[in-house]
Amino acid sequence: MDAFDRLSYALIEDTTLNDIEKQIMDDIWNPRFREDGPTQGFFKIWSFKARRWWGNRWKNRLVYKESLLDQVWTLLKSRFVKTM
Repeated sequence: MDAFDRLSYALIEDTTLNDIEKQIMDDIWNPRFREDGPTQGFFKIWSFKARRWWGNRWKNRLVYKESLLDQVWTLLKSRFVKTM
């Protein structure tokens, strides 16, 4: 572990941060999806996007008031309108 990682963990472990602030700092320093997604294969691409979206759903709850189902419906609806 290098000095940068030790500093980032020290910031995350700071007791003055509340739980959501710690979660945000942890996601900044150690993102869950660091790797690039697949570039070929319809199922592989959509599987990666779905896993990334599901893993980041806590961020959606901070920003959007609508439910996950409403978000999916809006995404699908806008996708179909865009393709027509």
